[in-house]
Amino acid sequence: MTSGLQWADASTLAQNALDWLTSDGLRILATIITLLVTRYIAFRAIDSFVAASVKTAEKDATGVAGKLLTDVTGVRSARHEARVRTVGSLLKSVVTFILVVVGLLTVFALVGIPLGPLLASAGIGGVAVGFGAQSLVKDFLSGLFMITEDQYGVGDVIDTGEAVGTVEEVTLRITKLRDAKGVTWYVRNGEIVRI
Repeated sequence: MTSGLQWADASTLAQNALDWLTSDGLRILATIITLLVTRYIAFRAIDSFVAASVKTAEKDATGVAGKLLTDVTGVRSARHEARVRTVGSLLKSVVTFILVVVGLLTVFALVGIPLGPLLASAGIGGVAVGFGAQSLVKDFLSGLFMITEDQYGVGDVIDTGEAVGTVEEVTLRITKLRDAKGVTWYVRNGEIVRI
């Protein structure tokens, strides 16, 4: 008697699982596929923008002397290319973050998780994390403005007040310098007040 009851429960469970997979499961799968395709298209558009911007910068050397200087040294185009690629990488990160958040919220809604309390608690958590990560946000924003405004680039010799040296790498969070003695300095972009 109990084996027949277990078989009926297993059959009902299997039927319920099949019903869920053919309704909500397909919607979730369609949502994930749509987000992946959107991410792919956005990344292709960003890569096209970066390539076009680099190509345009190579054409825009002003005058014969400017073109000759750019061709010989490659400084202007290399610096512009590094800046454009950094901004492209940042755009890709932002697109991925937005799509992940939208995808999670959509899947939660399809599963039946109430979004109101979830978004309220996420807002409160975001404020708490924002207060805790002020210096990190300051570093990223400073790095973003340094890169887009082209304040300095790889190969420049700069004095940040904390360290003097040749710039080896500029990221959104830090600037890597090597001083005259060969010591490597990692200076947070938010701490650089003057150059």
